[in-house]
Amino acid sequence: TAVEALENAPGVRVDAEGNVSLRGLEIFTVLIDGRPSPVDGSEALKQIPASTIDRIEIVTNPSARFDPEGKAGIINVILKKQRRQGISGILNINAGNSGQLGANLLLTLRTEIATVYLGPNFNQSNFPGTRELWRELKRGDTSYFNSSVGTTSWGNQFYGLRAGADFQLTSQDWLSIGGRIGGRDGKRTQSAEYREWQSTAPETLAYNGKTYSLDDGTHISLNLEASHYFGKKEHELSLRANYGRRYNYDSTETQDSSALGILTGKRTIENRQGQHLDLKLDYNLPLREKDRFEAGYQSRIRLGPKQTSRLFSYDSTTGGYQFQPEYSHTTEQTDIVHALYSTYTFNHHGFGAMAGARTEFSSRKVTLDDTSYSPLNQWDFFPSLHLSYSFPGEQQLMASYTRRIDRPRGWDLVPGITWMDAKNVRQGNPDLKPEFIDNYEAGFLLPLARHRLALDGYYRATHNLIERFQRVYQGDVMFHTVENVGSGRALGAEMNLDLTPFQWWNVNITGTIYDYRLTGNISGNTFTRQGLNWDAGLTTDINLPTFTKLQLSLRYESPSVTAQGEEGDRVWTNIALRQAFFRRQLLLSLSVRDLFGSSIHESFTTGENFSSRLSFRGNAPVISLSLTYNFNNYRQEKRRANGNSEEEEAPSIEYY
Repeated sequence: TAVEALENAPGVRVDAEGNVSLRGLEIFTVLIDGRPSPVDGSEALKQIPASTIDRIEIVTNPSARFDPEGKAGIINVILKKQRRQGISGILNINAGNSGQLGANLLLTLRTEIATVYLGPNFNQSNFPGTRELWRELKRGDTSYFNSSVGTTSWGNQFYGLRAGADFQLTSQDWLSIGGRIGGRDGKRTQSAEYREWQSTAPETLAYNGKTYSLDDGTHISLNLEASHYFGKKEHELSLRANYGRRYNYDSTETQDSSALGILTGKRTIENRQGQHLDLKLDYNLPLREKDRFEAGYQSRIRLGPKQTSRLFSYDSTTGGYQFQPEYSHTTEQTDIVHALYSTYTFNHHGFGAMAGARTEFSSRKVTLDDTSYSPLNQWDFFPSLHLSYSFPGEQQLMASYTRRIDRPRGWDLVPGITWMDAKNVRQGNPDLKPEFIDNYEAGFLLPLARHRLALDGYYRATHNLIERFQRVYQGDVMFHTVENVGSGRALGAEMNLDLTPFQWWNVNITGTIYDYRLTGNISGNTFTRQGLNWDAGLTTDINLPTFTKLQLSLRYESPSVTAQGEEGDRVWTNIALRQAFFRRQLLLSLSVRDLFGSSIHESFTTGENFSSRLSFRGNAPVISLSLTYNFNNYRQEKRRANGNSEEEEAPSIEYY
């Protein structure tokens, strides 16, 4: 999927569940072909097969022209499209040793005035492994300990269909319509042997705990785009409209049992639904030879999610599950944003500048059952400035500043207490304020014949910092909530060195280092945390004369700090082999991820009267085999970092 395609990109981290973070942040905006995804963040990336992707654009500091939502910026996934006229297509089938199974097809009909495409896809993934948890709770002078060792597995089945058509109505008018429909069937199982004891007594309580979860959902999105050109090159007026709707059903059942039977049990059922409408009107006016003025309006209307949560507890008397109304509730949210923006781009003798300004009015409303919480209505201003200077030899120096925002939504705003499972409850905060981010970046691009060096530095200041934290709820149950705790600062640098010693050999070396500091207050306790995080990657490609490609990648990620602890370090090795047949019409690929089983996910958490350590080791290595067939002369131009064109099935990663 797109998650695996991003795994080796500079500044990107992927956790055990496939959640993506960019420069230490998991909050970013996902676009598909420049349009808002019907599913947010990492969930959207998990549902896009890598074989359908042309390239992935990472925009870490977008201008005022773009939506300022998402602390880490924008990940724009550009899907494959046919470049030649006629009927053509591309078929991909894959399978693996951990239950992976998938297939996707893209059919395209292209004429001089229209392009019509249809693309169904199915993808099944599974992540089995071993999970260990150790926790200590303190009450007075007594410490209570809980440890567990067991197996866990979470799997997903994603399915979908995308279709659309592009029409060249006249020499000056263009129209595009399209849509996507899809869904997911998620399942998670966990079985562990638990041990409980306390510091004042030698007795140990042993029992078995089992958890079974379902996470199912469907989504649909429809989009319309129209453009009119006024005769002069790039003098354009364009309209974009996108509508989306999604439904989700989640259920979790947890049971603790011993030789005597079931001791305790919890069953939670949650339903979510929501819809959104995005409208965008852009005007682009070229001035002089390279200058440009842009202005536009954007509206985002999100009705929902409307969430219904129900809790059932095991009753040993009846042997069944009894409804618990005090922990069952319905929450509804509404978010509306209206925005105006303008930018001016100036270029003169190698110097380039883009100045932009954006103003937004946002409205938020949260209700719990029959109770309405204080609405949030406010105006916000988002300036942006991008500077560049081009030296002889295609060297380029760049600098930029933008102001961004992260508006909380979903579970973070739900005020009712919801049981996640028998050991964890959560409660959102309807009074959460949006985070505001001041982001500064500078970069230098140095082409060296067939090689290239890119250096980037950034400073990010976050205000009204939102952090999730834990505390003891009751007994051995943990309480999870979220608050505006203070501020965060990140100062970092990234390096990307692309070497081509020979035409058949390419080496890519990446490195990221950043200092992250948190200052704030949790439950009346002031805290300051600091951590130096870094990661490094090496990828080498060898192309043999037999149309064979061998790729080896190594990756290391250092420990990283959180508001209440630390995430452990990771190291892993991947290897892949691809063979082309019949003049590249047929591609056979074999990949092995985490070759030596060295990737272990660990987290350490400490808080008032508790501490815990959690580790997960996935079953490794993960082996997958894929077959790609291009029929009826399917072709697309692939752009590489060194400027050459090559037909290549792996999606490229481009930073902006």
